[in-house]
Amino acid sequence: MENTKPFTHEDCIETGYAMSIEGKVIVISLAALPEQYHNRENQLYYCDGGNGSRPNPMGRSIFATSLYDGVKMRWNRSDVVGVLKPELLPDWAKDTLEQIQSGSSPQINL
Repeated sequence: MENTKPFTHEDCIETGYAMSIEGKVIVISLAALPEQYHNRENQLYYCDGGNGSRPNPMGRSIFATSLYDGVKMRWNRSDVVGVLKPELLPDWAKDTLEQIQSGSSPQINL
């Protein structure tokens, strides 16, 4: 049975501001998500960049693509829990991640 608990710091290989998150799968804090999106599917994003994605950022904006529905979003660096441990990436998210990394638009089947 697939885990349905939200992702936390324990599910991340890195947390904090000293790391780059650009080009990595990140976990968005539940506190940053509207209540109707409080589930692990809506927490996973691929960080596309932004001033806030750099180590010890001067800015706070990060740009990311949802692994659940392919929607591009702007988040604050403070909304990021950390970088997800690769072994915890759900199977449903792997295809979307591959499409994003290859530069094609994700084909989402909801």
